[in-house]
Amino acid sequence: MTMPSHNPGFEIVDFANIDGQPCPCGTARRAFTDVEDFPGTVHVTSIAADAAVHYHRRLTETYYFLQCEPDAKMQLDDQLIDVHAGMCILIRPGVRHRGGPHAGADRVSAQVRPHGRVVRLSATIAAKGTHDMPKRVLDVGNCVPDHQAIRATIERQFDAHVERKHSWDDTLKALREGGVDLVLVNRKLDCDYSDGIEIIHRMQADGELAGIPVMLVSNLAEHQQTAIAAGAAPGFGKAELAAETTRQRLAAVLEESAL
Repeated sequence: MTMPSHNPGFEIVDFANIDGQPCPCGTARRAFTDVEDFPGTVHVTSIAADAAVHYHRRLTETYYFLQCEPDAKMQLDDQLIDVHAGMCILIRPGVRHRGGPHAGADRVSAQVRPHGRVVRLSATIAAKGTHDMPKRVLDVGNCVPDHQAIRATIERQFDAHVERKHSWDDTLKALREGGVDLVLVNRKLDCDYSDGIEIIHRMQADGELAGIPVMLVSNLAEHQQTAIAAGAAPGFGKAELAAETTRQRLAAVLEESAL
């Protein structure tokens, strides 16, 4: 929150007084979000080991690295860039990116498995108060009642539209059309009871699709861990639709990645 000021010429924040919020990179403390005449925000973000590859549709983002672990790297589309404290990177809309200190993936464009922590200062320059199209969410492999519950939950809380898909074929067609912000995959596809994790594997193996956030829908922790290891963001179960953790995980993608 911006500190009260009697001088209209400046604004002051103390990041120590700003609560962290989940984001695709980890945990972000966001400043100047309530300043109407400033066209951007400034974030201090602690990047997590499971930071998700993501992109922004209309946001130009600037990273300034405050401190890094040894051998820290930044993924920018299909490239891994060595980074260190004092470096600055400007990231234009549409560029898939992810921060982390180490790269350990066979396919860099599909998955980077970092370890440890990077802290960044992210100056995000984007017009506040402007509205893009609703976020496009694909719900894959859920039966009608479960799809309706997921759709109602998401569309009630976010400016988003949820589309039902049944298999890899219709999911791939929608992904190739573009404009998909999030894919939710049921653990067992309703059409043939095949494993939804295979859709996650196929997305991560495709350089054009690997940057699209994907989550597994399952109540079982062991299957969530398998999905995360395959490149998915932490997901949720149908029994957890009303949980605050679920809202935060969805918000990390639907409120951040489409800026």
